[in-house]
Amino acid sequence: MVLSSTQSGRVVNIASADAYRPKVTNAPYAAAKAGVISLTKSFAAELAPNVLVNGVSPGPIVTETAKTQGWLEQAIDQHPLGYAAVRKDIGRVVLFLASPSNKFMNGETVVVNGGTIMI
Repeated sequence: MVLSSTQSGRVVNIASADAYRPKVTNAPYAAAKAGVISLTKSFAAELAPNVLVNGVSPGPIVTETAKTQGWLEQAIDQHPLGYAAVRKDIGRVVLFLASPSNKFMNGETVVVNGGTIMI
């Protein structure tokens, strides 16, 4: 990381809801994203108080890749809200975490999955 504890700023890491509820076929991906969550906490402690470090763990997102891989339709069928997020849904959370409006949130990873993690 380029920032030092004497500089100020915001860092937003992108993890995944799969870090909390891994699937049978994606253990390496889930483990890597769980590592991002741990890294977020470590850097938050190391760079505070001037640099706030947080993360976002998205759930299913409508992308061309997700559509072609074939799992998106099944994810939507099982989704409590009945639809998957679009990039802007995740982007709004990232923008808040990176903005001056975020003055006190540090070391947290926000799960933005529309409730899929609870089922």
